[in-house]
Amino acid sequence: MSKLEDVGEFGLINIIRQKIENSHLKNQLPMGFELLLGVGDDAAIWKPSKADYQVHTTDTLVEGIHFSRDTFAWQDVGWKLAAANLSDIAAMGADPVSALITLGLATDLDVSMVDELYDGILECFSEYPTQIIGGDIVKSDQVFITMSILGQSNTFPLRRNAAQVGDVVAVTGNLGSSAAGLAILRSQDKDIFQELVDVHLRPIPQITMGRLLLNSGIKCAIDISDGLLADLSKVGYESGVEIHIHAGCVPVSKRILETNWPDYMELVLSGGEDYQLAFTGEEELVRALLKNSAGAIIGEVKKGKPGHLKVLSEIGTEMHFDKTGWDHLSTQK
Repeated sequence: MSKLEDVGEFGLINIIRQKIENSHLKNQLPMGFELLLGVGDDAAIWKPSKADYQVHTTDTLVEGIHFSRDTFAWQDVGWKLAAANLSDIAAMGADPVSALITLGLATDLDVSMVDELYDGILECFSEYPTQIIGGDIVKSDQVFITMSILGQSNTFPLRRNAAQVGDVVAVTGNLGSSAAGLAILRSQDKDIFQELVDVHLRPIPQITMGRLLLNSGIKCAIDISDGLLADLSKVGYESGVEIHIHAGCVPVSKRILETNWPDYMELVLSGGEDYQLAFTGEEELVRALLKNSAGAIIGEVKKGKPGHLKVLSEIGTEMHFDKTGWDHLSTQK
């Protein structure tokens, strides 16, 4: 089996380029976006569409921090990297267009690793009009993969700073499943709880729901990547409001409830990486949007200290949690 050091940088670039060209992605660029030069040159060249707004995001997965080879196949790493970036685009209500990928790789890795990584990326992208148009490759003792996605919208995108006092707060689906899936992977009970494991390894970005929210008149949203409490605190801070959450209203997988999961509420409120959307809006509109979905109204936007989050139990008492979510620079685990 060939190692990366055997094929070299340009050999690997050609392998990646061929893989992309053999995929169907080259035929699904959005209307008006014309790719003139993709993988293989110093930079990509394209003619943008006539969309009124462009959005741009980036995310990185680092081995040992965001994933482990003990629990992730390389296809799953590729899928999750793509899904995390697409989720940011979904949180803006935009359509994904193109992606750049940077690989930080150890030279003793098998070439098949990159092949499998791109299998996962391309599989995730297969549902969306997103084209890989270039990137970079660097030598690194610690494997990392960075993706940057460009998106577009004809309407001013959703944002964090538009929550209004009197709005209700809602989420688009179950929370806590990804954190439960990670715990299961670490405990080697994968076969028993495969559906929760799948949520962790292969989350589904809410692109369609993001578009629906934007087109329906919702203005404020965020994707739940770092944990519900942490992410809603960001909304409250940016919008200058306080947010109250009713813990019993947060939707949870029946699998978690049936298992009597220990401390499951902390898992649900601070676990993160479910990549559902949290959003605010007028109650009547929000209820209509969530009809026949797994989403739910979970709280209200209040006048108060910007960024402060109050979690209420079913009997109305305030609940406190030591952990609110993931902080990339925190020393706490």
